[in-house]
Amino acid sequence: MDVGSFLDIATNHFPDKPALIFEGHRYTYAQLKNRVQCLMKGLLQLGVQKGDRVAVFMWNSPEMLEVYLAAIRLGALFTPLNYRLTEPELCFLLADAEPRVLVTDGLCQNIVGQAAYSMGNPPRLFSTAAETADGFKRYEDVINAHKPLDRQTSLTADDPCQLLYTSGTTGRPKGVVLSHANVCWNAVNMMHVRRDRPEDVALLLGPLFHAAALNSHFTTRLALGATQVIMQKFDPERLMRLVQQE
Repeated sequence: MDVGSFLDIATNHFPDKPALIFEGHRYTYAQLKNRVQCLMKGLLQLGVQKGDRVAVFMWNSPEMLEVYLAAIRLGALFTPLNYRLTEPELCFLLADAEPRVLVTDGLCQNIVGQAAYSMGNPPRLFSTAAETADGFKRYEDVINAHKPLDRQTSLTADDPCQLLYTSGTTGRPKGVVLSHANVCWNAVNMMHVRRDRPEDVALLLGPLFHAAALNSHFTTRLALGATQVIMQKFDPERLMRLVQQE
């Protein structure tokens, strides 16, 4: 099984169930899959192929997860980068990962633009911001310009799924490749230990560039078809309000 198939299974079982809740907006599994498939078509037309890297440098959002699912369903490696990095640190990771596409948001597009254009061969840049900076295309335009791609690349369990970077505490960050099998078995282990269920409504508040939030939380609950409430970042008062509301 490949990780992208979790979205198919959840949509087949719970098409009208909220998959993601974010800042008052609710996205059903059917809506999420439709947007992911439209993004897949857009990425394919940009030349993204199996083995390419598709990076994000952004705070938690539904769009970040759409990029994740679209990339891995095409056989690309999802590469989430730490939004707390300085420009020189980001430059190092971009040179190391060599992503074909990089998606960011309004909070991060300035540093992304500065870092990317210091490269000899910068990635194609997209932003979820309402007003994009020079050199960026609007992320939502990619979704709206394409019809859903109703297929995904043939994958095996050993194919790479994610390229995650260590923190670099004792030196330069190191890229760690996780296969589809790595991520799938982690999800199985989390379901067993934590006893997650499809009827769960869970907060998703850790940074999604980190393996814990991305795999132990989001991907595990996606596999079950649970509902996830995304917080852009941790805020204790907002967290308590969301617990009461959702």
